[in-house]
Amino acid sequence: MYISSRTIFVISVIVTTLLIFNSFNHVSFYNYYDQAEFIRGIMNSAVQKNGEFDHVYVVLSSDLNLYYFVHMPIIVQYWKNLGIRTYLMITLKEGERIEDDEAAKKVVEFVEGQGAAIAYFQSKKIKSGQFAQTLRCFAAGTEFAHTLDPNNTIFITSDVDFFPSKTEFHVPNLMKGEEILFYDKSCCGNINWKDVKFEMYIMITIAMTLNRWRETMGLSHVVPVDSDFVEDYINQTFDGEVGKMDQWGQWFLDQKFFGLKFWQWKKTHRKEYHRIIRNIDRRGQPRLERKWWPKDEELEKIDDIWKTYESAHITPGIFLDNVWAKNLVFYKKIFPESQVQQFSEFRDSLLPLMNITETMQRHYHPEQNDQYWNKTFAQKGMLGDGRSVQQHGKI
Repeated sequence: MYISSRTIFVISVIVTTLLIFNSFNHVSFYNYYDQAEFIRGIMNSAVQKNGEFDHVYVVLSSDLNLYYFVHMPIIVQYWKNLGIRTYLMITLKEGERIEDDEAAKKVVEFVEGQGAAIAYFQSKKIKSGQFAQTLRCFAAGTEFAHTLDPNNTIFITSDVDFFPSKTEFHVPNLMKGEEILFYDKSCCGNINWKDVKFEMYIMITIAMTLNRWRETMGLSHVVPVDSDFVEDYINQTFDGEVGKMDQWGQWFLDQKFFGLKFWQWKKTHRKEYHRIIRNIDRRGQPRLERKWWPKDEELEKIDDIWKTYESAHITPGIFLDNVWAKNLVFYKKIFPESQVQQFSEFRDSLLPLMNITETMQRHYHPEQNDQYWNKTFAQKGMLGDGRSVQQHGKI
């Protein structure tokens, strides 16, 4: 039987009140004080046992594109260090199996050891990368989510390459009535779908209670979603024209889907919207950004990275030596030495298992040919020389 944190709080208040009355009637002030401290100790130990964010999950999603997938253990550990668990949604192509990809299997085993909840889905009609990204909008409707308290559990969508500094920018305060929290809400302007214009939200990060996720995305509160439902629902939302979208439109399919669904919900919930929502505007806040990554010696001089930067957006392809070397300076600033060593050993064990050619052939990013890759990482584009490598040993 599930007992919510609010129920526990109410019970503790009742018990404390009874003890107070009992103390006044039967015992001295000092005995009352001891009893009250005892109850307070029980409450505090329960909080410590459950954790401040025991009701919070970060939702990460990926297909088996190892450019992103190899970074999963690092970002899962970072959120775990903040006290927040991960719900990882893995997308497989039709006929694809995790057991057939030794590198991907090693990633999964590592993440399982970190305590992440993992669920598998299959894409048939929509490209696996776009399916995986948009799948985050459906996380609250999955079987795993239906095992959790819908009113008090929060799902936060994020990316594998994003590092936040402050949990208060990403976790709604339920005690203050917050049920929806948009971080960096002003980032993206508006977007169109046919004759409809609506706000475009970045998926790093959007946080809601499970009930609000289901309500805003139009999901059932009773019946869990599956892969077929997700694909059909996305296609129906865009009049069966997902496959006709240009590369840019497909890349931002998740943001377009979320924005359209949230716009539809907001039209009929305007008063409620303003009562339950909090927006974070990070304009003017410095971010450690791969586009403008500092020189190693400059980054090494910073004692507290989060006093200098509000967040970080890194490059996840750590199997590339140049990327790993750059990221490592950052990792050492935010992780204990023992965890950095674990990541290094994990990477070393992964490299011989990877087929770089296959990884690069399935990879696309709108910025993959930008000049900053040469400036920051001394490599030609986001993919470096990966396309010409046949079978990966150590680069």
